[in-house]
Parts: sequence; structure tokens; C-alpha cells
Amino acid sequence: AVDDANKASSYLLSAYYSDNMGVLFWDTVATVGLNEYNQTRRVTAGDEERLPTASWLGYQAGIQAQVGYVAKLGRTAITPTIGASYTYLGQNSYEEEEGQSMNLAYDSRSFSSLRTNVGMRIEHAFGSGDIIFIPSLHAAWSHDFIGDAPEVTAAFVSGGNKFTVTGDETDPDTIYAGAGVTMVFEIGQLDFSYEVQTGDTLTNHALMATLGVAL
Repeated sequence: AVDDANKASSYLLSAYYSDNMGVLFWDTVATVGLNEYNQTRRVTAGDEERLPTASWLGYQAGIQAQVGYVAKLGRTAITPTIGASYTYLGQNSYEEEEGQSMNLAYDSRSFSSLRTNVGMRIEHAFGSGDIIFIPSLHAAWSHDFIGDAPEVTAAFVSGGNKFTVTGDETDPDTIYAGAGVTMVFEIGQLDFSYEVQTGDTLTNHALMATLGVAL
């Protein structure tokens, strides 16, 4: 039997830029990061128990950009967008310790994704004066052109042939849909939003609340 305890810490640096080009707007975000991983495996074979441990580093980089157009119909805004993103994740090779004959040596590995997306957002402003309420709906479709499946290649430190474990491929097509409301007041704004992400093998739900204050 094998039980895993994993911990990961990430340190990210992002740069954001946006601009208007007449009736169009565009924005881009570039991100680089360093990841620290710590793992303990509990391996039980018969009456014997081992706890192989390992620590290793990884890194990531990505860039995404989108262009859109805001069509205003009174107090209603309709915003179609189109964009693309590229993400690269890598992990260094490493060896486990303290597991005696159960220690594994892992090869370095990487994962990449190249996605395009097309989306639409609709919002309408209510109220005036001190507080303005802006409810919104949004939906988008994303396609991955690479579709990497994560792979882990390892061998026992004590010797033997390498073996490879392959995970599930990422969903090539993903649908995003959600709703939210923004409250704009004199010194800032408060946002509440819900989004669902669904594909062939994965469904995620997210609830978010964001407070922005003007200084």
C-alpha cells in the first residue's frame, strides 16, 4: 500500500499591460515562477513500512493575451473577446531518501499547454449616485492545441529498469460560464462572482469575492 503526503509552495512574478486601440482593447499578462515541492510516501509491504521523502524544485512560465470590443447599448455593455495563452511547467530530477530499498530516482519532466479562447460578457448597470449595481453573465470556449499528458519516469535507486506512469490528458475543449455582480461606490468596488469550468474529464466550480479600494 502507498499513501502520499505532498506540499507545494509557489513564488510568482507577473507583469500586466493593457491598452486601447480605437474601439478595441487588448491586454496581456506574462508570468514566471519558482515552485518548491516536498513529498513523503508511506509504503507498506507485508510487515515492513517505509517513508521515502524528497524535496525538489520546479519552474513555470506563461503568457496570455486577449483583444476585445465593448459594444454599449444604453446602460448595457456586450463584450466579445478572443485570446490565446501558453503555459510551460517543468520539474527538476530528484532522488528520495530515508526509504531504504523503496527509494525512487525521478527523471526531470515538463508539461506545456497552448490554448485559444473565444468568449462573451454581458453586463447592465443599475442605480446612480452613491452605489451602482452591475450584474453580469459570461461564457467562453477554450481549445488546447498541445494536449500533453503528464508523465513520471522513475527507477529504484538501488537499481533496476526505469518505468513510466502516464496521467490523463488535459481536456482539449473546455467551457467556462459564470455570473457575478459588482457594486461600485465612492471609494472603490466590491465584486462577487461564480464560475463553472467543464470538460470531458473535469468540472470545477469557483466562488470569488474581491474588494477594491481607491487610495
